[in-house]
Amino acid sequence: GSASADELVAALDSPHGWWRDTAHRLIYERQEQSLTEPLKQLARESKLPQARVHAIWSLHGLGTLDNADLAAALADPTPEVSVHAVRLAESRLNEAVDLRKKVIALASDPDARVRFQVAFTLGQIKDPQASLALARLASEHADNSWMRTAVLSSVAESAPRVLVELSSDPAFAGRASGAAMLEQLAIVIGVRNRDGEVEQALDAVAAHAACNRELEELLVLSLGGGLKRAGTRLTVAEEATTPGARLAVRMLAGALASAGDTARPEPQRVRSIQLLSCFPADRVRETLTELLDEKQTQSVQVAAVRALADDGETTVANILLRRWRQYLPAVRSAALDTLLSRERWTLPLLQAAENGDASLTLLDSTRRDLLLKHRNAAIANLARKLFGTSAGNSPQAIVADYLPAL
Repeated sequence: GSASADELVAALDSPHGWWRDTAHRLIYERQEQSLTEPLKQLARESKLPQARVHAIWSLHGLGTLDNADLAAALADPTPEVSVHAVRLAESRLNEAVDLRKKVIALASDPDARVRFQVAFTLGQIKDPQASLALARLASEHADNSWMRTAVLSSVAESAPRVLVELSSDPAFAGRASGAAMLEQLAIVIGVRNRDGEVEQALDAVAAHAACNRELEELLVLSLGGGLKRAGTRLTVAEEATTPGARLAVRMLAGALASAGDTARPEPQRVRSIQLLSCFPADRVRETLTELLDEKQTQSVQVAAVRALADDGETTVANILLRRWRQYLPAVRSAALDTLLSRERWTLPLLQAAENGDASLTLLDSTRRDLLLKHRNAAIANLARKLFGTSAGNSPQAIVADYLPAL
């Protein structure tokens, strides 16, 4: 604590971590601008990589770290130093062209740690070249789950460009890991729900995935799933003028035909039903309702119920309750989950149970308690009428009910 400024800088060059950490803290606390030049010299000339890292962070703490210091650190022969330099450069990359070029170039660095950090940092750069670098990292390291995570964390603003770049590579799209990356990119685009981006993504799928129907369906389904999270669905234009719009029309027509075709394999029909839930509800509701018929297989009925769960219309409750008595247990369970997922459907369910047109025997005690304490007074009152009080369902009460039989 009584060391001079020069002694503190010298301590950063110590081989002992405690001395370096303590000197670093004291330099920050004192905020002596006179240390700037000695620190710059240390950052360039120290033979100890740890000292060079401490030096650039100390300059950052003093507010005197300049672009030249960062450029030198980005070119450091020790990868760990470059990693720290990339982090420190992030806030400057959209203004400092030279730094931006150097960081983008590090996407091809031979060291995995540097590439990993660059994958995170590229998300801060508003430059088409950054998107291309992300696509290159994704393509070269698609089998590496850590790198996929880093790339996906950076594609919020550039997902459509990266999707276009990656989907145009048949070798990448044909790999399982590549298809998984494209799927995740499509979900990101859907969740963002920006018209231009969704159209760009559909155009890319139409252009590059048409020869692989399974991938094409996967990407449309993923894009639609992201849109549903955003509270909307894929649009189907009356006059499809773009490749993406024509793809949407074709996918909807194909899914409608496949879902109702009993000659097709069951997994294919279930997939088609999932795809239907991504399109406007009024275009698919009638088909989904027909698939609840008792002549359909259990898996098809369950898929139809789950697809209807994404439909916000009040009529869905009546559609599901109308066939209640014919449902197999798995279908009834899915219908129960769906009807309890929205307040507007819960009251009709309880009213049907009161009238004997639906059964609540599959309800567990937790969901019964939630209904008994529901914020909607009409639901809570009807639940009390159907279930009694929550105390009546307590373990002690159940044991008391069984005692006479014993």
